[in-house]
Amino acid sequence: MYTTVSGPMHPPLAFGYCRKSTTGQREESIEAQQRAIVAYAAAMGYQLVHIYKDHGNSGRSGERPEFQQMLQDAVPAGVQFIIVHKLDRFFRNAERQTLIEAQLRRQGIRVLSASEHFDDTPQGQFMRNITKAINQWYSANLATEVMKGMRENAMGARNTGGPPPLGYAVDKTTGKFVLQPTEAAAVQMIFRMYRQGCGYTEIIDALNAAGHVTRRGRPFGKNSLYDILRNEKYTGTYVWNRLAPADPDGRTNRRNLKPRSEWVCVEGGMPQIITPEELPQTSFRCLYGKSVLPAVRPGLLWRLRRLHVRGGPPLQIPWQARGIQVLHLQRQKAPACRRGACPPRACRQPGRCGGRLSPAGHLQPRQHGHAVRGPAAIHGAGPPAH
Repeated sequence: MYTTVSGPMHPPLAFGYCRKSTTGQREESIEAQQRAIVAYAAAMGYQLVHIYKDHGNSGRSGERPEFQQMLQDAVPAGVQFIIVHKLDRFFRNAERQTLIEAQLRRQGIRVLSASEHFDDTPQGQFMRNITKAINQWYSANLATEVMKGMRENAMGARNTGGPPPLGYAVDKTTGKFVLQPTEAAAVQMIFRMYRQGCGYTEIIDALNAAGHVTRRGRPFGKNSLYDILRNEKYTGTYVWNRLAPADPDGRTNRRNLKPRSEWVCVEGGMPQIITPEELPQTSFRCLYGKSVLPAVRPGLLWRLRRLHVRGGPPLQIPWQARGIQVLHLQRQKAPACRRGACPPRACRQPGRCGGRLSPAGHLQPRQHGHAVRGPAAIHGAGPPAH
């Protein structure tokens, strides 16, 4: 892909890298960074092979498409230098930057700054490390200041940035959320069908058949429904600061949440699309990954109990009934039932199972890896009918 010849008759090869984040702070444009890189390479006598550009990516994370592509291309292309306008364009995480620079040095590649000059003396390396630490502090401090402003907006139930949830639009004058009727109808349809026991596939087919699309104008998928069915904002409660912080690499997981005590919740801060009573039932059904069927045929329970034998390693059994996953059951040691004490539906030969079959009360769903006593433990309702 690239010319890899360098030597006495050929100038050293170099890549350039430019980055512009989305935080809105005052930064040099991509074009200005590129001009500085080109001028520096010409002054140093380097042959600039390619310039990689990341638009709208934070320097705290290494998960940047052009940045990762550059690291992959560096060794095959035979480059000796990667040139950035400033070190903060390469990274704003001192630990990660030091690690990647060390990996590149082992491949004979150095990272150079076009506007900051660090030599190889102990003093020069000390100043380089200080600069990386300052860059990280600046990013972390800026994030703290931005969070203060976002919290004030959240306390007033105003949009803190980003697209609104499906079913809402943002009033440009007040910054508050208003209903988007067509999308709100789709949200109501999703909750209604889910409460009726419809699976994701059935709901998605109905939405697409009705002409509904996601916020990005695409057909609905399972991930779209997952987020919608867990969004408390649809009950009229404004919620902010739910997500757990990013990991050390800057990656976030939308399913990792902070404790509720850290959330900002404003009752009545959003136009209501569903009633508050609809969401808790949905949230409980989603606890096991799919819907919980209120009643199950005894024959299916009997066949499952035959697998629930005494002893053996822990086992989770996903059980499908009418296309809906009912429970995750765990095999566990259970006391032997006394002869004649087995319930008729738990043992078709009362008194003859010899304790090999566990009573129905030992069939337990799992909640986040811990056994619980079933729906009654959360909602006060009885277990699924046998």
